[in-house]
Amino acid sequence: MMIYRHLPHHDDCCHRLIRVGVLALMCLALVSGCNRRPTQATTAQETGQTATELPLRIVCLSPALTDILIDLELGQYIVGRDTWERQLDDRTPMVPRIGDLSHLDAEALVALNPTDIVFQETVGGLAPKLRSLAERSGWNLVSIHIDSLADVTAAVRVLASDLSYGADGPASAELRAAVSARSVQLVERLEHGETGESEEAVGLGSGQSLLMLHSLDPPAAFGPGSYLHDILTACGGTNVLTGGGAWQELSAETLLLVDPWAIVIVQEGSASAGPTDLATQRLSRLDLECVRAGRVYALSHPQILLPGTSMALDVPELMRDLLAQLEDSTGVDADEGSGG
Repeated sequence: MMIYRHLPHHDDCCHRLIRVGVLALMCLALVSGCNRRPTQATTAQETGQTATELPLRIVCLSPALTDILIDLELGQYIVGRDTWERQLDDRTPMVPRIGDLSHLDAEALVALNPTDIVFQETVGGLAPKLRSLAERSGWNLVSIHIDSLADVTAAVRVLASDLSYGADGPASAELRAAVSARSVQLVERLEHGETGESEEAVGLGSGQSLLMLHSLDPPAAFGPGSYLHDILTACGGTNVLTGGGAWQELSAETLLLVDPWAIVIVQEGSASAGPTDLATQRLSRLDLECVRAGRVYALSHPQILLPGTSMALDVPELMRDLLAQLEDSTGVDADEGSGG
């Protein structure tokens, strides 16, 4: 009896060769991937790293400092955030909120095993319990003060230089160098670019000073030493408040006394600058000439109440636009005006 060996069809041979080739390419890709170090822009999720495997694990307890960290391209290293932080919602919404300096979830903080805790200085300072916990756990504390526009620039430098950057080694040195380079570029933009003094001074008269309110009930204003005061003066405007500190709560008597030429309502929202009647009714109880004349304006930006880099880079242009509108509305010579 003859036994015939079954020979595969020509198409079957081709299919087998293709499958073998694909498998070989997959194996090669896996080997290559194991030897590849993730770039700094790669997130933990993309590399399969857990939060505790990141070389730099930041808990940021300030939305303004989170804004700066994002501009330094360090947002992917934030593993915990402040209760009020919202910018990460569209980027890494799973980053947990663990409270703020006054009400902090210590158990959640320990579970995150951070390398660095970044926060803004407060009048009361850091809670002794948190400082003690950080010392026992070996966490790097980075405390930053921000009131003025110069403080925002200083914060960029501090964050670039004072973070721990993980263990010593080539990867740590590479990350530190990359962040340092980005900070230099960011500082250059802050000092000589978008936030610089206006080349063409606004033609408002010396008596046409502005009151910038960030709250109406009670009235609270940006005074000298605040970042918006710095932006206003750099753009050629004048703050009606000449003393009293960066953040001021004003009584009705004080409002009548300073008698601003115009009021600017500073609020979060889409970037815009222009007249508003939203606050006129609430201010109408005050006998202010600027309210009667309709010189109440709104200055809006999503991060305008956060002294971070987004605000510092975007708001000067809005401020110049606002001052130009005010100049156009005067209808009088630049040296004339009322109030203030």
